[in-house]
Amino acid sequence: MLILEPILLGIARMFGLYAIVTERTCNVYVLFGKVIGILDEPGLHFLPAKLGVQAFVANWFGNCYVLDLRLDQEYLRSQPVNSEEGAPMGIGIWYEMQISDPVSFLFKILIRADRFAPT
Repeated sequence: MLILEPILLGIARMFGLYAIVTERTCNVYVLFGKVIGILDEPGLHFLPAKLGVQAFVANWFGNCYVLDLRLDQEYLRSQPVNSEEGAPMGIGIWYEMQISDPVSFLFKILIRADRFAPT
């Protein structure tokens, strides 16, 4: 059973019976260029109940994109600004970003990747 269980679970995942979504991630299933499902709740999902019959062919003919929905913080140091006296000085700026719409983010990234891909 120690050998048989991982093999059976791997075959079930390969044929699209279930998917595991980790915390603060999102699975976007694309089949023939069309989004067929978005799983953004963490846990174990039975794919035929969520995606219908398309779940069985999504892993073979489509793509599953896993997007990171965590909050990303960046610090830009020494951004030049003018002080009240007119002398330039540098200050640090914190900004935060987070994906709010996974589908629009995914297609912006895919379009940008196609535009800059070597031909």
